[in-house]
Amino acid sequence: MSIQPRKQRKALYTAPLHIRRKIMSANLSKDLRA
Repeated sequence: MSIQPRKQRKALYTAPLHIRRKIMSANLSKDLRA
């Protein structure tokens, strides 16, 4: 992703829970695949 970690973290904090869960699960599955 081209988003900077700092911006990404702020987006996570301001994002609703269901979106955060979606992002987290996407990151987790990416990590598991790698």
